[in-house]
Amino acid sequence: MTVLEVRAVSFAHGAGRARTLALAPTDLSIEAGRSLALTGRSGAGKSTLAEIVLGLRRPAAGSVRIQGAPWTDPRRSPPRDRPLLVQGNP
Repeated sequence: MTVLEVRAVSFAHGAGRARTLALAPTDLSIEAGRSLALTGRSGAGKSTLAEIVLGLRRPAAGSVRIQGAPWTDPRRSPPRDRPLLVQGNP
């Protein structure tokens, strides 16, 4: 069962000529019982993607689904159904 599905999610800062792409269209899915590690260089969009999945930012385009339902307002979901972020430095 897919518990998290991200489809064509993107994000940009600013508007017009000042617009900067922070996250190119991204797809991913996580099955029940699995975990995911995002790695990459600084500025690649890892934190932006995590913030979108956590509901802290709204994507410019695309969709996030939790257990098949649109992830539109994280505050209305029971805590056990929310994604969790664990950050660390090696």
